[in-house]
Amino acid sequence: IPVLMNDRRHAVVVVYDENPLVFKESNKHKLVNMLRLAALQINAGYDSPGTEDELMTNDYAAYKMEYWEESVELEIERIKNNVTNAFTWFGLVTLADLSAIRTRFRLEELMQMQKTLVRQLNPNNYGIPGIIGYYSDYLYSFLIQSDKEKAVTDWVDDLQKYFEKPYKSESGQEAKLQIQVGFTRLSGNTKDVQQAVKEAKD
Repeated sequence: IPVLMNDRRHAVVVVYDENPLVFKESNKHKLVNMLRLAALQINAGYDSPGTEDELMTNDYAAYKMEYWEESVELEIERIKNNVTNAFTWFGLVTLADLSAIRTRFRLEELMQMQKTLVRQLNPNNYGIPGIIGYYSDYLYSFLIQSDKEKAVTDWVDDLQKYFEKPYKSESGQEAKLQIQVGFTRLSGNTKDVQQAVKEAKD
């Protein structure tokens, strides 16, 4: 069921049940109406977003802080309640030698670089389920969940291989980018998102 705001689809909600007979026409209409109401309530909480404004991501296509923080809190709760057996990691990733990069490129090129970074950092590009969030300029959060115990290190290895190639700006200027990654595995001992952030920084 698409979640529409300002005539634009911002999300899709998938509803499922083991018994297909549950999905009678009346129940389908109820679900659609519930989501319409939810979309109106969400939209009311924003200051008249334009039709081109993203609801959950920023200008670089990274999830806004409130969304990835809520996702981390939810996963911590799921782990504590034994709802999931998957391995879940939270971490932060940034560029090394930022001062040198900032002096080499113009502001427009730096903004484009951040968009490219978010796109390339996305774990899904490497077959690993996860999201990229915005923490601060050039510093991004990530949440990875997989049944593979080495998923996060495999992702980091793939990133290192990708960044072996020089980055080329729209003006043709090249730079060798390197990334720094810190992460922690979420567990029943993880108190909250603040603790996860602290452990990832350490």
